[in-house]
Amino acid sequence: HLVEIARLAQGKDDLDAQTEQILTMYEQGGAGMIYHVMREDDVIRIMREPFTMIAADAGVRKLGVGAPHPRGYGNNARVLGRYARELGLLTLEDAVRKMTSLPAQTFRLEGRG
Repeated sequence: HLVEIARLAQGKDDLDAQTEQILTMYEQGGAGMIYHVMREDDVIRIMREPFTMIAADAGVRKLGVGAPHPRGYGNNARVLGRYARELGLLTLEDAVRKMTSLPAQTFRLEGRG
């Protein structure tokens, strides 16, 4: 909660402190959260579908600033390592296709993928 963040960072939690904290966080690259709510069996079931595209929703950040989301660095490696190599859920070719040419084709990005 922003009230708690402002209280911890500035020692006060009034509206001015909350507003100042929002601006400070924005200037320093924003704020992010990491949720661990996806069930592995759901991920596996969805990933098996031929129409499923694989991507990360991590934002672009300046290197060394803030706390980037782990998916920004490990999403594709996890798909290739865990789901293709370890579990054999996808072939290497299909995993790469789901991350490259399938999204490019779906969104009509000519010459990409």
